Amino acid sequence: MDAKIALPDTLPVDEGELAIVVANALENAIHANQKLPPNRREIYCKMVGTPSVMLEISNPCSGSVSFDSKGLPLAQKDGHGLGVQSISAFCQKNGAVCHFNLTNGWFQLQGRINTDIPPPSYQVPFLPSMLFLLYSFGTEGRAFLLFHDKSPIDIQAKQAYN
Repeated sequence: MDAKIALPDTLPVDEGELAIVVANALENAIHANQKLPPNRREIYCKMVGTPSVMLEISNPCSGSVSFDSKGLPLAQKDGHGLGVQSISAFCQKNGAVCHFNLTNGWFQLQGRINTDIPPPSYQVPFLPSMLFLLYSFGTEGRAFLLFHDKSPIDIQAKQAYN
């Protein structure tokens, strides 16, 4: 797992909803990685706040992915696909744009939040102990908890073992 996150103090969207979007995208990347041999498991996450809030998550993918007419990946099993629907709903609500693609065995989500849209009136502050639970798929089965501690958002990885 390689994560690079640099965000401003104030975001143009609800931070809790954005955290859900990132968590859904990372969960999908984790599931894709579980289908791969350990030496091929990788997840890259980049998130910046300048010039606009942009997110990119990419991971290797062992199979094919079908996309619907809107460019959203189709669920391969019944009961799956809610994360992508949640990401799409967030984008529609906040005037954001997201793009999914599969190129040369790598699945990629790219998103951009239009910073010209005024922030919602119901801003929810980050809870210091929440952001994401990320997995590193080494042979030791490590998990990393990321915490929001400082301003601008400074991510510290704290190692936790299964």
